[in-house]
Amino acid sequence: MSRIASQSKGGYYPTPLKELQLILPHLAVNASEVTPFINAYDPCCGEGEAIHCLGEHIKTKTKAEVTTFGVELERTRCETAATVLKHVVNDGYETVRTEAKYGVMWLNPPYDDVFKERTELVFLRTLSSTSKNVLQQGALLMFCILQHVLNDCAPILGSRFKDVKVYRFTDDNFPVYDQVVVFAYFKKPTYQEQRETIE
Repeated sequence: MSRIASQSKGGYYPTPLKELQLILPHLAVNASEVTPFINAYDPCCGEGEAIHCLGEHIKTKTKAEVTTFGVELERTRCETAATVLKHVVNDGYETVRTEAKYGVMWLNPPYDDVFKERTELVFLRTLSSTSKNVLQQGALLMFCILQHVLNDCAPILGSRFKDVKVYRFTDDNFPVYDQVVVFAYFKKPTYQEQRETIE
């Protein structure tokens, strides 16, 4: 998508419902028997549909208690998200302070270039850094991005995540959106895994 198109919608492109429904069967999230709670986080949640659907699916699949958290900069979308998510903050993700307590993160950031660097990469680097303190060890990341941005994000994915898998959108939606979803677990990969991801 062009930069002009992205800016005209405030960078807001929700994941098509059909793609979300196809994503759900690929989820593998384990809830501890001792503390069967999962916190699911979307740092740019829009109207909250994606993380709500994911949370409901995880709840059904694992029988865990799932709490959904969202952050949305645009006020009207934030108000809509508050009707389906447990906790929503009307702010930018970079100003939110949190703890490393999230076991699932859906990340569909704005698509743009900022100072010659992809916004998607900035979101991924920041939200998976130990200083930002968001993800639990072993947390599941679902990262929805433009296919050609994978090359930019590969070094971060390769150095901070294990079991990286990439699925592209369906034939119906891929020509329109050119998007893929990356599944990965927040855990230090082996040297071999790092090389395979980056290559």
